[in-house]
Amino acid sequence: MKIGIVMSVYNGAKTLRRAMDGIVPQGADEVVIIDDCSTDETPEILASYPQITVHRHPAKSEDHNKAMAPIIEAMDVDYVIGAAADDLLYPGMVSAVRRALAAAHGSPGVVSCEFDHVTEDGRLIRTNRFSPLQVEFTREAYRDYVANFTGRPASGCTAAFRKDLLVWLQNEGYASLGPWADCWGCLLASLVAGAIYVPGPLGAFTARADSYSGRIQRDPEARAKYLAAAEAFLTRPSIMRVAKGVKFPI
Repeated sequence: MKIGIVMSVYNGAKTLRRAMDGIVPQGADEVVIIDDCSTDETPEILASYPQITVHRHPAKSEDHNKAMAPIIEAMDVDYVIGAAADDLLYPGMVSAVRRALAAAHGSPGVVSCEFDHVTEDGRLIRTNRFSPLQVEFTREAYRDYVANFTGRPASGCTAAFRKDLLVWLQNEGYASLGPWADCWGCLLASLVAGAIYVPGPLGAFTARADSYSGRIQRDPEARAKYLAAAEAFLTRPSIMRVAKGVKFPI
């Protein structure tokens, strides 16, 4: 079972080295970093890690998510773990995913580990927990689980997506779901092929006041724009076929 790690980064020099120092020792089969034409020290930092493959866009992409799809599709892996320049994978995260997949009865859509919310200086805010035990959900069981879902699904932070489903999501334009795209990606991949939850936490998500999520919550106009984009995505026929009968909180 081959597992790759992908990071998309734009001007992430402030936290990039910390993120890379968490990624490189994981023992992933492939590490690909996509630099969206950064103008800070990001290229120099990435050049100091010879173990990775770097794709640099020649110009800032208009639709970075779709630009990522062919790069990920070309990877010689079965599952892809997404990372961000201001997040951190804890030691043993990839090994935990491998063990979960080895014990699985099929090829689940996503493996989600628990994760921490931390401040920019690393202080723990809270830990997102799913279950005290490793739990495998078939597609049918997961559909029952989320049929009347009212909370937030698992985050893509510390989640391994089956590669074909991640590429499908990217080509469908799920990035229009903004800062919560990874959450809905987990849910949709789980509806297609089931899911595994693994106890952790095995990574950290950095909560920033100046983040896209933070701006949406503070700015009514930005929030209205986001909600319109999210509704357009979630009502696409191709998405509705997968998620029929599921209530999506936005």
